[in-house]
Amino acid sequence: DPPDWAVVMAAIAGGLFPNVVQVERSTPKYQGPANPGERNKWMRYSILQRHLNDSGAVSYPKACNMHPNSLCFGLDQFQCPLLAFYTIQQTTKLYVYDASEVSAWAVLLFGNKVVWNDRSSRLEVGDWAFFPCANGDRALPLINAARGAVQAVLAEKIKDPKYEAVSAPAVLACVDLLRTGGFGYTPWN
Repeated sequence: DPPDWAVVMAAIAGGLFPNVVQVERSTPKYQGPANPGERNKWMRYSILQRHLNDSGAVSYPKACNMHPNSLCFGLDQFQCPLLAFYTIQQTTKLYVYDASEVSAWAVLLFGNKVVWNDRSSRLEVGDWAFFPCANGDRALPLINAARGAVQAVLAEKIKDPKYEAVSAPAVLACVDLLRTGGFGYTPWN
């Protein structure tokens, strides 16, 4: 069987979190065909810069650029405005390499703790990934249950390496969430 790329990409995103780039597309000055370099100028990328100082941990958004050798360079439309990355390097600019688009469910299931912000009506993951959700307060217990089930399966696999995690109901439910984008069906391509 061929690999299920939605699940593979979710696993990669989970392994790379919090190495996540936020992507925002600005409005082009003109309409019409454009080369990848022109399309890339329409995009705004930012990472969450983290470091320690005398008062403790500090984090803030920092602008970055997609490296021209990255496969995501020149792409100007994403299903989810988040990219997971492996490498970031400061040369003439701060460049992101090895980036891949991630799904909202990958971040919700495998990222940091998910919290509900009642004031902004959104789910927040690690003070960096934000998902508008009108009924997020009702969805949060379900998301936490799925996250807890995945952690329980992983703990069992660590305890017993022969444990067949692939057929565990919790894993199958999470694979369905990832495969279908949370809708419970696979859209036509």
